[in-house]
Formats: sequence, C-alpha cells, structure tokens
Amino acid sequence: MEPSKILIVDDKPENLLALADTLEELGADVLKAASGNDAIKATLNHDFALMILDVLMPEMDGYELAKILRAREETKRIPIIFLTAIYSDKEHVFKGYQSGAVDYLVKPYDPQILLNKTRVFIQLDQQKSELKGLNRSLEQRVEERTAELVKANEELVKMQKLESLGLLAGGIAHDFNNILAGIMNNAYLVKGSIDKNSKACSYLERVEEGVRTGANLIRQILTFSKGGEPVKRVFFVSDLITDSVNLVLSGSKSNCELNISEDLWLIDADRGQINQVLSNIIINANQSMPDGGNIHIRAVNINIDADDLLPLIAGRFVKISIIDQGDGIREEDLNQIFDPYFTTRGTGYGLGLSITLSIVKKHDGHISVETKPGDGTTFHLYLPASSEKTTKHDTLNKSETDGVKETVQVAGSKLLIMDDDAFFCKAYAQVLNDQGHEVDVSSNGHDAIDLYKKSIDSCKPYSTVLLDLTIPGGMGGVETIRKLLEIDPDVSAIVCSGYSEDPVMANFKEYGFKCAIAKPFEIDDLIEMIQAVATNRTLNN
Repeated sequence: MEPSKILIVDDKPENLLALADTLEELGADVLKAASGNDAIKATLNHDFALMILDVLMPEMDGYELAKILRAREETKRIPIIFLTAIYSDKEHVFKGYQSGAVDYLVKPYDPQILLNKTRVFIQLDQQKSELKGLNRSLEQRVEERTAELVKANEELVKMQKLESLGLLAGGIAHDFNNILAGIMNNAYLVKGSIDKNSKACSYLERVEEGVRTGANLIRQILTFSKGGEPVKRVFFVSDLITDSVNLVLSGSKSNCELNISEDLWLIDADRGQINQVLSNIIINANQSMPDGGNIHIRAVNINIDADDLLPLIAGRFVKISIIDQGDGIREEDLNQIFDPYFTTRGTGYGLGLSITLSIVKKHDGHISVETKPGDGTTFHLYLPASSEKTTKHDTLNKSETDGVKETVQVAGSKLLIMDDDAFFCKAYAQVLNDQGHEVDVSSNGHDAIDLYKKSIDSCKPYSTVLLDLTIPGGMGGVETIRKLLEIDPDVSAIVCSGYSEDPVMANFKEYGFKCAIAKPFEIDDLIEMIQAVATNRTLNN
C-alpha cells in the first residue's frame, strides 16, 4: 500500500522544514506549499490524508483557504489542522473550527501531541484505502460472476435448442434406419447368388459401403437426439485417451503430449461414446493445424463444490483438457460451434461437436471452451467419476477374462423374428434360412406370443427370439418379452431397434433381454449374436 500524503502550508520556509522533520518518523509522504494558491494546485494532483495550515499568510490566510477547500467536492473531506503562533484567543480558535478544521494548535506546540494527532488521520486514511481496494475486488468479482452466469444461461438455451432438434432428428432416423436395414440385407442376398468376381458384386459392395456411411451418419444424429442412451460400464479413461490419440493422429503431422494423473479415477460411461467425444475433439485440434503442431492433453481428478458455477452436481469428476496450437475460434463463431451442421470447413457434416455436447450431457458431464484468435483452443471435459474402488489391475484382469469368447458354433437353430416391417422380416428370414436356421416371423407381440406358445407345445421351442422394440399401434418388444418371460423364464431374446426414447437398448438386461442390436446391422453381426445367446444358454444349462 502506498504511504499516506500530508500537505503542510506555511509562508515561512524554515517553518515548513521544521514541520516536515517532525512528521518524518510517521513514514508519510509530506508535501510543502508556501501559499494558499500553491496548496489548491497541489490538491489537483494528489489525495491528501491531512492538511496542516498556518493561519497568517499573504494573499490568502488559512481561514480563507479552508473555506475554499470545503466548498470543493474533491477536497471537502480532507481533515485540516490549524497551526499558528499569533491567533490563540477563543475567538480565533472558534473561527478555525467554524471554517472546517478538525483541530487547532498554537505554537510553540508539543511535537509528540502533533505526531499523535497526525498518526490518527494516517491510520484512518490507510483503512479507507484498504476498503477501496476491497470494494474494487468485490466489484471485479461481481463482474466475473455475472459473466459466468450469462455464459451458463447461454449454454442452457443451447441445450434446449439441441434437445428440440434431437426429437425431430430421432423420429426421422428411426424410419431411415429401417430402410437402410432392408437395403443392406437385400444387397447381401444378391451378392450370395452371383459370382464374387463379377462387376455386379463390386457394385453391390459399393451399395453396402454407402449404407454403412448413411448408418454412421444416422448413428451420429441419434447420439444427440433423445434416444441413444449410453451403455455404461466402469473403466479407466486414461487407456481410452491413448487409444484415441494413436488412432486419430496416425500418419498426421501433429504430435501429442500426454499428461495424465497416475491416480486418475475410474469413470462410469459408455466407452464407445466417450471415444467418439475424444476423437471428435482431437480431430478438430489436428485440423486446426494444417502444417502440424503439438496437441497437449491433460487428465486430472477434480472435486466440484456446490459453490462452483459449473452446471454440474457437486461430486468427483475427471477433467480432461485438450489444447491445440491452432488459430483459435473467431468470436462470431464461438456461440455456434455446438450447433448441428455448423462448420467452418468445406468437408464434414458439422455434427462432431454437436454430438460431443450431447454425449457429455447424457453422461451428466460438462464441456467448456477457451479460445483466443491466433492463440489456440482448449476444450475442457468434465466426466463424473465412478464410486467403484476397483484398481486398474483388477479391471484389466476382469477385462481379459470377459474377453475370452466361446467358439461353439450353433447351426440349425429355430428362430422367431418380430417386426412390423415386412420388408425387413422377409429379407433377414431369407438370409437366416440360407444359414441353416428355421425362421418364423410375426408383425406384432400378440402373434409372436402365440407362435412361442405353439413352439413349446410342439416340443420344438425357439432357441432365440429377435424382437423389435417399437411396433406402431401394437405390442412392442418390452411388453412382449414380459409376457414371454411368464411363459418361459429361460427365453433367449434379442432386442433390436432403429431408435427409441426409452433406455431399453442401453439397459436391455433389466428388461429380460440377453442382447441388443441396433438397425441397420450387418447380417454377420446378427448371426454372431444369435450364436452368443445360444452359447450362453448352453453354458448356463
């Protein structure tokens, strides 16, 4: 803190020097003026804690000076002490107080008394300075908190806009996935009936590749729609970060520096979706540096308190920061980067960050951005930590055990497909028949239940049931599996869907299903799942 300033006014130079020497031990900054006019000029450039005035001076006496100072807004609160050797009678003392002085001393004076009185005003000035500093700090903090609240409100509005768009996109995606599933399966059927080396076969492979591309786009749309709930499990995100970096930056000009805390907590999340989040941001970071550069990724544990303005529930989180050295994001683009289909590049769909935001939100996490044009961009991810205390060693051992696949092959199974899309049912029934399976189809839950009962009565029960989750105007997969479980507690059912608002696909076991598969799917994936379901049942029996 700067020293307080004292102004002493006297027309005698020797008096000014003597008074300045007396006040020296206070550590104050003492300024001198030889007249009233000089004193007024000094107040234009300095804030004084105290003014000590002589009374008898040429041109303007101390009383006149005091009245002028009291009349000015800038100086009316400066304390004034009169110090005089001539006017000591009661009338002049009263006149001094009347002109605005706080004290009136007569020469010769006791230096210690003057020091004690002066010290009081210096202490008051220091306290006033401290309060001003505190007020400035509080004002700055209020401004910062206000800016944070405005930003939090903008993010809330953005979330609501995405949710509305997601509802529309999800409904469209459901129907589109059914169409893609039929195209995929019929292309598979045609390929099986022609020469593998023919041009027609290569054309069909292009059709299949186009379907996969379309399916991937729809899958991204579903991620930020109301459906697509994460299928969570506990894992160490540190391994996933390394895998994502290696995959995305393979063959690129950019390098990545990892700084991951050794005691990083486990997270409970959908590994595939979090991988998509990391990949999207790393891809953006890499693309922001066309000539290559360094990407820094930090991952630490962090506790969020209730007082924090982050839109998160208080608790433990893993914070992942991805920092690039690109050109940054322009201010006019910053509020749009999470909007669907917004892109500043000529390629891509503009869905990467929209999907990233949606995934993080579905995991009860948060994402924020720091950027400065020409000085790079930083994305901060906050993902809830798991309450599980499993060590990394235990997790790896379990993962190795879970990864062992049974190689028992199942052929000649009796299967039941329930789906309202006749095109879908016919196509997949044909493929499965060609694979040696006996397949029956139904368009709704009531017919599926009747067929299942008849198969039991005939002593030829279905080994696997494939149930569509949503049947417009009819009994869907959830209600159907509930009825089938009453008939046969050991029913082996797979749930499939192109889209659902319910979290059934993510939590299929809670509803009684053995597996879940999303449309459109490869026929080989379906056959592998049918075999896995039958294998598990055989092992359990």
